[in-house]
Amino acid sequence: MSQFILCKGKSTLICSDKIDKLQIKNDVFLAEASKVIFPNVNDEDVWSVSFENIDFDSLCVKAQKELINGKKFSETKLSLLLNILVDKVDEIALWYADYFDDIDEVYDVDIFFNGIETAVKEPTCEVYLHLINT
Repeated sequence: MSQFILCKGKSTLICSDKIDKLQIKNDVFLAEASKVIFPNVNDEDVWSVSFENIDFDSLCVKAQKELINGKKFSETKLSLLLNILVDKVDEIALWYADYFDDIDEVYDVDIFFNGIETAVKEPTCEVYLHLINT
């Protein structure tokens, strides 16, 4: 299984050559997850990402290994990606496998980042968070 990310908001706001915006309309699984996480939202406004051609699951696993080796979370590519996104999107949902129907909602960016760092440090490396920017 894998760790997943969906972003809600205008993807045109993301101006970084390091981020690949991935439309969900041709991915049945992500489209289904989107309908549960972001009901009544146009598919064009929900998308996933990769960073420097690294998929999101691999970014999480890489961050976990880097934290074990003493790197600060803020220095990981996962953190770099999320720092770009939190300033540009309305919402970010993170979950593992097909457990997308009951993700903890947070409204504070610091709580969001602390939750991700804590989850990535766990042996399972599973993050279940939904940031709603207010």
